[in-house]
Amino acid sequence: MAASGRTAFGYQRTAFAHQRTAFRNQRRAFCSQRLAFKTQRTAFSYQRTAFSYQRTAFNYQPIALGEALGLGLLSQGASIGNDIFGLGDRIFGGLGNQNSGGLFGNLLGLTGDLGELTGDFGALGPIPGDRPLGPKK
Repeated sequence: MAASGRTAFGYQRTAFAHQRTAFRNQRRAFCSQRLAFKTQRTAFSYQRTAFSYQRTAFNYQPIALGEALGLGLLSQGASIGNDIFGLGDRIFGGLGNQNSGGLFGNLLGLTGDLGELTGDFGALGPIPGDRPLGPKK
């Protein structure tokens, strides 16, 4: 009986050691799972932030287009105005013709200014009540 008692006690002790190891492994797995969840949540947060920046960039595209168009019209108007002013000066050489060329150049420059102003209005944001460009939220 004594030998059987010692054997039973040995098996019991071994079983307890295995239970303890199983508990430790369970705890490690839980910690790893929690870390994986936190990492996944962080990745999702970064993805959401990236999407927000992408949407903002998409909303600024028409503004940039308006500004580029305005600056293009401004430089074209000034260039054409200077060409016409110089042409009037060369052909006629008269003061009145110079002024008319300059006036036409000023009108074209004003058109460029209006184009640039349109781009600036675009930078102010969407008109209230209009649905903004880009994907729906």
